[in-house]
Amino acid sequence: MAKSNIAPSATWHFWGFGNKSDDLDKETFAKYMVSVRGVDFESGNDISTETDEGHTGTASIDMGEYRNDASSEPEWEDAWRYGEGFEDYWYHLLGKYTKEEVATGVYHYKFFFPSIVDPTNNDNPIELPLTTIYNGFAKTVDDGRVFNNAMLNELECNFKNDEKPSIHPKYLSDYNNFNMTNPSRSYAKNTNFVKPKQVAIYYGDVDKKLEELSKLGCYLESSFSINNNAETQPCQDDEFGKNTKFMGSRETEGSFKVPWTDKTRKLEPEFEGGNSKSHSVTDESIYKQIAYDAVGGKIGDSTYNYRTLIHFQKIVLTNAESPLSGDEAKDLTVEWKVSEESGQSFVTVDIWTDLSDLHTDNEGCTLNDLKYDYGVDDPSNSADTKYDIKFVVKEGTTPIKGATVTVGAITGNTDDKGETILSLTAGDYSVSISKTGYTTKTEQVKVTGKTTVNVALVKS
Repeated sequence: MAKSNIAPSATWHFWGFGNKSDDLDKETFAKYMVSVRGVDFESGNDISTETDEGHTGTASIDMGEYRNDASSEPEWEDAWRYGEGFEDYWYHLLGKYTKEEVATGVYHYKFFFPSIVDPTNNDNPIELPLTTIYNGFAKTVDDGRVFNNAMLNELECNFKNDEKPSIHPKYLSDYNNFNMTNPSRSYAKNTNFVKPKQVAIYYGDVDKKLEELSKLGCYLESSFSINNNAETQPCQDDEFGKNTKFMGSRETEGSFKVPWTDKTRKLEPEFEGGNSKSHSVTDESIYKQIAYDAVGGKIGDSTYNYRTLIHFQKIVLTNAESPLSGDEAKDLTVEWKVSEESGQSFVTVDIWTDLSDLHTDNEGCTLNDLKYDYGVDDPSNSADTKYDIKFVVKEGTTPIKGATVTVGAITGNTDDKGETILSLTAGDYSVSISKTGYTTKTEQVKVTGKTTVNVALVKS
């Protein structure tokens, strides 16, 4: 039977990443760790050339072209899919993490870019981890491409009130090897991803605790980008297509757009004048903090939810404005960038997931040997000790499953027993308990230690 001349679909491409195996040769890439169900993969391949020019005494002549550099910048877009690379992106970007099994099959990761002193590294800062990226093509067996020594240079996250959030990693790597044997594909049968309307944004003054931040409520869209501004340059000892990476000055910026209301309109004069009642502009910078909290479904049979909490501890506002004319509904956009200070991570990312181990974790990273310096935000600081507060929600004597318990940026959903546990520091809190079909209730809770709070809801 004659072979078909019909071009196959580009959807037959697939990709993922993992640790490069020691026995990797030029023909195979057999030991990747995770397949990624993303979209819009781009290689970012670039082979640069220069012209050899010379003068003869009468004219300037072109004596040919030569290649002087080759590099790749692979990137793609993905959903927030737990267990399929989502957790690894934050390790690639920030470089360090801690992990704790908080319940059977439930793991809490904290990712951060700390001020670290590593006694095994002569007191020098630890470099960001590298990974190996592959892109295969299911039509053939030898059209794979392998991007070695890939460093995550930029990570962008986008949110809209009617779309699932997206994440856009952009790497720097050696020029990809090609004509490689395609790796096999392996995807989880069930995947948990963050859905539309599951991401809440919390915002407030820098001196407030995380759980004291105010919820923005309805927002139209939001985004942030963390860019290491790294570059690749060929050095004398580098093979052609393999480049040395140089870190730049990191930039982090973001924005959010909200409907213009009696509540949100105060954001504009607050930026311009320093507080919501100002009448004239101030020469002082305005600092805030912002957190993105995505709470999904239950993890197995536990009381924990799939959850991602991204917290920028100190941001400086760069703009806030609303349109002063037009025919569309009035909105307000706030823009910000990160203010980084020595001694603390500019962002922390907490993820609760069923992933027991990251897919890429460079050898030699011994967390117990490292000293972490979070500055004023050190989670192990005894003054910020957290206590497990169990909330039990019932209608009469019947437990209510799926009730939402909210304390500022902290949220939990009750299980079959009507129970959920929130970790809170000592203090006084206003707690909201809600469920569709029931009247929302607010409880005032004083936390001095581990305790149980019983809540009764009535149908609306």
